[in-house]
Amino acid sequence: QREELTRRRDKISRKRERLLAEEPEVEKDVQSLNEELESLLANIDYINDSISDCQANIMQMEEAK
Repeated sequence: QREELTRRRDKISRKRERLLAEEPEVEKDVQSLNEELESLLANIDYINDSISDCQANIMQMEEAK
């Protein structure tokens, strides 16, 4: 899931850059893309935090053995 979100983020970033390069007046479209990017980044951060928590729990369980 993290990889999929990262790919989506990269795709949207490229689209945003292309729009800005082609037509500087497309600010409304770019704002929408920025909001979607922020959402994707928040999801990626959440997933990374969850992975870190799981890894910490695994380490604690291994140490308890």
